[in-house]
Amino acid sequence: MAKPFGIDRVCLVQMSFYGSDNSYIIDAIKAISQSFRGAGYVDSNMPGLENEMETLLNKGITGFRIVPEDRYVTSWLQTPGYDLMFSKAAETKQALSCLVNSDAFNEIDRMSNRHPNTVIVIDHLGRIGANGTILQSDIDQLCALAKTKIFILKFPPFMHLAVNNLLTMT
Repeated sequence: MAKPFGIDRVCLVQMSFYGSDNSYIIDAIKAISQSFRGAGYVDSNMPGLENEMETLLNKGITGFRIVPEDRYVTSWLQTPGYDLMFSKAAETKQALSCLVNSDAFNEIDRMSNRHPNTVIVIDHLGRIGANGTILQSDIDQLCALAKTKIFILKFPPFMHLAVNNLLTMT
């Protein structure tokens, strides 16, 4: 379906509310391995995290979605499990896909400085504008993240954002 548009690969993303059961996207990847890769989900505090990340890489999981708990957003990556996850992701070249709001940018910046070889994806542009208001400070902070590190911005379904404002503010 995507080939006529010049798209050779599609990344399937595991929804965090399904937990660490990545079997659905692994099965899809196995069925069409030349076209699909996946962003899975693992618990950063699970025993054997590094082995699980490698096992999933061998099944086509080339990244992981990470999501903060709202009440801990300013310190959500400050656990030994996330340090391990960032280190292993840098080693295996698996991206960490952050489903966050702009209030998590400082913590992502801290961890990306600590682990500069980790590929980080900011899902849905950090949801800038999702509440209907686009702050220049959020855009500036997002651009600062992208300037010095290995960052990928994932564009959202624009119908949820104040698109006209976003496109004219940059």
